[in-house]
Amino acid sequence: MKVLQDAHRIITREEPLESKEYEIKKLAGDASLRRYYRVHSGADSYVLMLTEPFAEEKYDFLLVRAHLEKSGVPVPKLVACEGSKGAMLLED
Repeated sequence: MKVLQDAHRIITREEPLESKEYEIKKLAGDASLRRYYRVHSGADSYVLMLTEPFAEEKYDFLLVRAHLEKSGVPVPKLVACEGSKGAMLLED
């Protein structure tokens, strides 16, 4: 998805976090390697998670998210995922 690719490029190349298409704000993280960003694109709002590259079919976060969703628990929608880049885009 274009917003995931663009936001990933902006952040990893350490470009200014504001552009004509996106407003990106770093969010407070936890004690893990994961970094979180709020990405606004027009009226749309996402959370971008960046971490080390991962295998999508084995990544605990995705497995637990899918299990909770199947059980009827409201979870953020997974919009796009690129495990090879360690990037995931969620819509809340």
